[in-house]
Amino acid sequence: MKNKILFIGTVRMWGINLHEIESLNKGKNPDYFKNISLSKRIFATEHLNKVIKDNDYIFLAVPSKALKEATQKIVSQINNSPIFINLAKDLTIATKVSNLFLNSLYFKAIPLNDEIGVEICGALKNLLAIGTGIAQENHSSINTISAILTQGIKEIKEIILLKGGQELTILNLSGIGDMFLTCTSKQSRNFSFGKNLYRKNFKIIKQTQLTTIEGYTVYPIVASIIKDNNLIAPILESICEVLSQILCL
Repeated sequence: MKNKILFIGTVRMWGINLHEIESLNKGKNPDYFKNISLSKRIFATEHLNKVIKDNDYIFLAVPSKALKEATQKIVSQINNSPIFINLAKDLTIATKVSNLFLNSLYFKAIPLNDEIGVEICGALKNLLAIGTGIAQENHSSINTISAILTQGIKEIKEIILLKGGQELTILNLSGIGDMFLTCTSKQSRNFSFGKNLYRKNFKIIKQTQLTTIEGYTVYPIVASIIKDNNLIAPILESICEVLSQILCL
């Protein structure tokens, strides 16, 4: 296993997608890594109690909307004092966690001390991805997509500063790095939702499980922030206006 980390043992994963769980236990993840064989030390299950027991570290990788519910379920099962890893930790603990991956060839963890900035980037990248998805279906020019992405990132930076975050966070992997990926990849739920939103009518889109589209979930909050603070944010404001029309049907 080339992607080595400093702890040894089984990596136990809890999920709700039975097809994905079955694939992981066979050493595959065809939806995201079609031709890659995964470690045999990965064990996936839908039963939380089989995953939580006696772990030193627990990685939280769930949509932000489900974080509170998932955390409550996890806490009810633990019987020791594990470290929870959710990309927003005390800097000393974050540094300790990042050291777990010192021997990894493919994965690096970089500690940041701007919880506010990281959280805003993580939420608003999904809203921006809906916009770039719409734009890609409507415009063939990469220049248009580039302009929307650039202006959108600038607007997100202004919101970070407004809420007390750090300007440089937008330039880190949790900022522009993650935004570029989410706003251009067909594997991004929000980007794909934006593409479908342009191709199909609102009534068909409304049948989508909108709770899984993080950008749709967050848009009312963003619209309120822009309005209440008189921000000049034409890209984010336009995306919010488009999404608000879904509720009118």
